[in-house]
Amino acid sequence: MSAYARAPTRVWASMLLFVAFAAAAPFAANTVDRIGLGGAWFQEAVRNGVHIGLWLSGACLIVALLNHLFWEGFVAHLLQHPVPRLVRDSVAIVVFLLAAAGIVGVEFGQPVVGIWATSGAIGIILGLALRSIILDIFSGLAVNFEHSYRIGDWVELVERSSSSPVRGKVIEIDWRTTG
Repeated sequence: MSAYARAPTRVWASMLLFVAFAAAAPFAANTVDRIGLGGAWFQEAVRNGVHIGLWLSGACLIVALLNHLFWEGFVAHLLQHPVPRLVRDSVAIVVFLLAAAGIVGVEFGQPVVGIWATSGAIGIILGLALRSIILDIFSGLAVNFEHSYRIGDWVELVERSSSSPVRGKVIEIDWRTTG
């Protein structure tokens, strides 16, 4: 079974999880109060836990819908090949970071501007430190999108200092290396 054929199951599972948290959100604290469990702090913890679950299950649903409808449906059909996993995972990370910012800002009432500024500064420092790895990633993406060569092709590498070229068959193309 292909990944595209399994995707509706992931979408339905994410949707059911989101609906469960959405249905529980208005009643969670009152239900705990009626049962008589814990005090006010416990009711607040349950309410926050359900709301955090709602944010995260919403992010899971968005990622599942993006993967099924956009990446595996529209973009893969447009490009005539699957979208590299790195691109899909990068977008998923952004969706979950936005959900985390929503949790911090809405549920806990904390300002997120400082968090974004700090993460931006850390991102710049990491970007400078990992410059060569980032270059490899974007080179790998370019190879995946341009299809300069495919699995099964023969390549020949010629070094200026060597008189004989190195020949090899492409057996694997990854986002960072070609084997």
